[in-house]
Amino acid sequence: QGKLIGSFSQENLLARKMCFSPEGNYLGLIDKKTLYLFETKTGKLRWEYFLEKPEMSFVSLEIAGQAKKIMVGVDFDKGISASPEERHTRGFVYLLDAAGKSVWTKELSYKLWGINYPKVQFSPDGSKFYILTRGKAYLYQGN
Repeated sequence: QGKLIGSFSQENLLARKMCFSPEGNYLGLIDKKTLYLFETKTGKLRWEYFLEKPEMSFVSLEIAGQAKKIMVGVDFDKGISASPEERHTRGFVYLLDAAGKSVWTKELSYKLWGINYPKVQFSPDGSKFYILTRGKAYLYQGN
């Protein structure tokens, strides 16, 4: 039986994905253009991170220990004027710090398109992270 212990609200939120920090103190939510980081104890919005380019949209989210590292995958849509096989063949990964500042960026391009890529994931201890596209998997040692 679940017991409601709080709620998180943000006007015009159309959440695509959510993710708790490993210890459960933070909740990250992404919609198409915004990443929100909430404190789970209070429900307070800690910060927001916005995508300003209309071609870009958030597709994946991961949080490492105490929300010191937040990683997001971003799809780049070349638009309806691009051929269908080329439309979603570019993406970005952003690594953010505890304050929501981007500290590392990786641009990716891939031959097999997909609107849900790139996917991101931290290792259990947060020291490594993985990036997945439809054609490749990448492993990085974190900072």
